[in-house]
Amino acid sequence: CIITGMDEFSKSTRANGRGLDIFVDYIKTCKKNIKAKEESDIQVSIVPGDGKLAMGKIVDRIKEAKNISIAVHRFTHPQLVNALVKAGRNKKQNVRFVSDDDIYWAGMSNFEESTGRVECFNRSVNRNIVSRVGANMCTEYFKVQKLKNAGVKIKYMETNQNLFLLHHNKYILFEFEDGHKGLHCGAGNFTKAAFSKNFENYYYITIPEVLAVFEKQYDY
Repeated sequence: CIITGMDEFSKSTRANGRGLDIFVDYIKTCKKNIKAKEESDIQVSIVPGDGKLAMGKIVDRIKEAKNISIAVHRFTHPQLVNALVKAGRNKKQNVRFVSDDDIYWAGMSNFEESTGRVECFNRSVNRNIVSRVGANMCTEYFKVQKLKNAGVKIKYMETNQNLFLLHHNKYILFEFEDGHKGLHCGAGNFTKAAFSKNFENYYYITIPEVLAVFEKQYDY
C-alpha cells in the first residue's frame, strides 16, 4: 500500500499538486482491500491520514497508564506536551522522559545573565540568539521545562550533533493498572508535522518480547 501510494503521490503532485489527498485516499482504499484481519498485537497508523487518530490514542493511553516512559528526539506537539504535563501532576502516575541533550543546550545557549533567564526571542536582551542546536530548537527547551515543573522525571543523553551522533529514539512505553503494557513507536518525531503532513508510519505493539527489548533500551 505504502509503496504504491507513494508512487501515486509523486504522479499526482507533478500533474495537479493534489499529492497528499491522493495518497490518503489511496491508502484508505488499499487498507480496505486487505482481506487478512489486522493483528491485535501490532496496530499500524500511516501518515498523512491517520495522524490525528494516532495522537488521540497516545493521549488516551497517557491518561490511562500508571507508568509512562517516553524517549524523544524532537518534541513540540502541543497535545502530547499537555497530556504529559497533566500526567506529571497526577500523583498516581509516574512519568519518565529522556531526550537528546541538544534540547537542553538549545535553551541554555541562550541563558542571559542580566535577566537570569533563557532568552530565545528578545533580541534587545540577547543579541546573539541561538535558534537551534543540532535539530532541536530553543522552544523545545521550554516545553521540557513545563514537564519538569509538573513533576516529570527528566534526563538528557549526551550526544554530538557535529558528528550527527544523536539520541534519535522516538517511542513511548505504557504500563497500565491491570498489568498490561504497550509501546508506541515509529518513524516520526513528536511534532505536529510528523502527525499531519510528513510521510510517517507508527505502530502500537503489545508483543511481550518486543516490549522487553524497548524497556531494556530505555533503562540503559
